[in-house]
Amino acid sequence: MAADAPAGRGQPRDEGDAWAVGPDGTRMWGRFGAAGLLAFDRRRGILLQHRALWSHHGGTWGIPGGAINSGETAIEGAVREAGEEAGVPADALDPLFSRVLDLGFWSYTTFAAEATRSFEAAITDAESLDLAWVAPEGVAELPLHPAFGDSWPLLRPMLAERPLVIADVANLVGTRPDGWWRDPAGAAAALIREASAIAGRGAPAPLFGLDAHTVWPSLVCVLEGRQRAAESPAAHRVRTDRAPGSGDDRIVELAAAAADRPVLVATSDRELRGRVEALGARTIGARAFLDLLGDPPLNAASTGPDTAALDAGAKDNVRFPERASRRGSSPQKRVVPSKETRSGQSCSCSHHGGRMFRNTSTVVAEAFASTFGAAPEGVWSVPGRVSLMGDHTDREDGLSFGITHPARSAVAVSRNEDGMVRIVTDLVEERVEIALDDIEPPAERAWHDYPLGTIWAALGHLRELEEENPDAPTPSPAGLDVFLTTDLPIGGGLASSASLCGAMALAINDLWSLGLDREALAHFGYRVENHFVGATTGMADHVTVLHGDERKLVFYDSRGSDVSLIDSPVLEDEGLTQILVESGEMHRNWERIVVDRHQACDRVGEALGYRFLREAPVEEFEAAADLDPVDRRRAKYVITEIQRVLALVRILRTEGAAAVAHLFNESERSLKEDFEATSERIDLICDLALASGALGARMTGTGFGGSVYVLIPADRVVEFTTNLAEAYAEHGWDAPRAYEFASAPGARRDR
Repeated sequence: MAADAPAGRGQPRDEGDAWAVGPDGTRMWGRFGAAGLLAFDRRRGILLQHRALWSHHGGTWGIPGGAINSGETAIEGAVREAGEEAGVPADALDPLFSRVLDLGFWSYTTFAAEATRSFEAAITDAESLDLAWVAPEGVAELPLHPAFGDSWPLLRPMLAERPLVIADVANLVGTRPDGWWRDPAGAAAALIREASAIAGRGAPAPLFGLDAHTVWPSLVCVLEGRQRAAESPAAHRVRTDRAPGSGDDRIVELAAAAADRPVLVATSDRELRGRVEALGARTIGARAFLDLLGDPPLNAASTGPDTAALDAGAKDNVRFPERASRRGSSPQKRVVPSKETRSGQSCSCSHHGGRMFRNTSTVVAEAFASTFGAAPEGVWSVPGRVSLMGDHTDREDGLSFGITHPARSAVAVSRNEDGMVRIVTDLVEERVEIALDDIEPPAERAWHDYPLGTIWAALGHLRELEEENPDAPTPSPAGLDVFLTTDLPIGGGLASSASLCGAMALAINDLWSLGLDREALAHFGYRVENHFVGATTGMADHVTVLHGDERKLVFYDSRGSDVSLIDSPVLEDEGLTQILVESGEMHRNWERIVVDRHQACDRVGEALGYRFLREAPVEEFEAAADLDPVDRRRAKYVITEIQRVLALVRILRTEGAAAVAHLFNESERSLKEDFEATSERIDLICDLALASGALGARMTGTGFGGSVYVLIPADRVVEFTTNLAEAYAEHGWDAPRAYEFASAPGARRDR
């Protein structure tokens, strides 16, 4: 490219009229980048500019454009340049999409817009030989500017049909704890007004599967039931569709009718998502969609509105496909003594406010070499989970909120050639050996159920692949030698089982070349607990340990299986710290008492006519007169806890940690009085924490023992831990473990 500014420009009119120089000396015109307008009239075609002979690539055809001025956006620059060079009136354009060529030091933005009225383009400066409307099929026949010629095959298909967003208003409104059930029509109208912004401001193009930056879609808001009375906004490219019957059925009809254009359905209804995805539509969960409308993004570290919305919608909008469970032949297990015990391992430790945690990855790597006579092929580790709110709601299509725990589970694994699985641990003085083909759900539970169950789940996945497509190649499972350990207290309410399953799943995924993502691996853990071990659990533990990370909070919506990572508040800025107290009283997930509470919630849902308690409006639940008193209390906890989780997320994002402390206390009170999931030690810890100046205290995990999360001013920690030690001593209990902690690094391969 020439070293001087293009001839005919004269003196620069703006500081943007200058060269941008790349690291290798490449020069591109426009200090702040450049942009061009792709004007499209559905009757006349594309407005093209025949470039002046003196210009770079003179004599070729392209679109009007030029350098972006200081202080203007790329789109503003494209529209201004088109007005200056071709007399294009800005008020005659309706945005279609933008696409960005980014070289790092310089970028070019193509802004496509549809003509809303006829206008005559006019040559207004020396940069054009001619201006012409060219039918799309004739564009490629012209001598095109090389850059435009390269991009035209990508741009043309996106001109065909404007993308469509279909909003499931009933589902979207139901995710907000703002009393929508009191005025469904008013809440629907408010949401439609918000959603209209997506038509005016645009949305990230990758959500629609398009190779562009931003698109400006049309929006259809589907209403059902009492929402049909909602007022319709007078907004461009937005219409309201009042379903005569089922809103879901109407959404499916609209998606089918729009099969020739990109469609995005906003809903967290899992069944509806499956129906529209089968038609070729894409879906976005309720939380991700609402973030797209202008709320601060859940992942606040994003760099801009489009990036933030894309991250929330495409990265954190996680789906977990259900898979059928399968059984193999009767197992022949051989349990023999193990030479390794915990005391025999090296002590590489980390310190967390009074609690020492080993480097479990080093422990298992060294123990594996000692046990099996060679270094492992790999080492994988996964953190535990501290549940902050939402326990026992995920079975009811609910919500949960948690963080990773600094203690980790780790596995060192190698493949073998004899088809055997050998598992050794420093947690007990025994080891297990069993053939791959013999692994099936056990008649009696044992310590090795979780690692064996994870292998069983992976084998089931491979069998399903073979059944779905017998002719396709599938990975071949190999025997495995395993050494595992965990620093998480078993039965301590910190997701030790999910952590072990997650570590095994990561190892199997790598060594068997399964190619699965974290969502599918989390589902392995869910299958292990519910179909192999026989514990009635949800997905929250498995999702958090596999998706969580340092300085992140994990929000999980069971309705759409959506996962969102939220930046942790800086507690030090508020003079606060978080304490974890391990009560020393262990629980077991599969105890009958847990199942009884889940069944009570099922009975209430059936009595109210809802598949999941999340669907039941609080007002309707409170008005129900014929519910069993005990069942009512169990359901009350679940229904109100879902509302508390939503409030927690909203307040935390806007007001900080101290403002949500009362929600921890309300949740703990309901766990104690309504769900009756606490214990004597849990109650004592929570009472002492509040009496010692804590802002909030709540049990974490399943309950019936386990651990307690405490949010407390840093200058009251010593008082609390002193009072706690004295109270335990008075009861004759072993001293509890109480320590400050922060969210830990996420699941990973360490070697």
